[in-house]
Amino acid sequence: MSTTVLNENQVVTGEVRLSYVNVFEPRKFKDTDTDAKYSLTILIPKGTPEGQRTIAAIKAAIQEAAKKGAQKHFGGRVPASFNHTLKDGDIEVDDLGDLKCEKSPELKGNMYIRLSSKFPPKVLNAQRQEIINPLEIYSGAYGRVSLTCFAYSGEGKRGVSALLNNVMMTRDGEPLTSRLTGDEFGE
Repeated sequence: MSTTVLNENQVVTGEVRLSYVNVFEPRKFKDTDTDAKYSLTILIPKGTPEGQRTIAAIKAAIQEAAKKGAQKHFGGRVPASFNHTLKDGDIEVDDLGDLKCEKSPELKGNMYIRLSSKFPPKVLNAQRQEIINPLEIYSGAYGRVSLTCFAYSGEGKRGVSALLNNVMMTRDGEPLTSRLTGDEFGE
């Protein structure tokens, strides 16, 4: 389950934790969004060799996407620094200046990246069989993800983002959200 670089800006991660899993139905995140998208966030452990390889591969893919998009999106050169979607869960703050990991403890010790696509990803289990039941893959499960980094510009913003390609769930994990089972109604 090693990290794989498919080309300069496309990566298949090593094992990561899945969060905010929305891979069966597209949805709009804000009222201003023009398109509904499939999405998920991956949590990449900073303290493991495989996590470090995945982080390094994504960082390299981000740089390559910036180089490829320099002419079209960055005025012909790669900026010294630019926005990108790979974030450090230990230092990222919200709009009020509070550490995000205080409200979302699963971010501690991880880098994270939000991925989305207008097109439905193929969702597989560890035996490479397609998962069709949305309840089988959830926030907290572990998996591998195929992603492609790309440069963008528009609406006064420019940087590098990442596209969700496909997902493979590798094993179950502790769910990140609680789910009521109906037992709260009693007999």
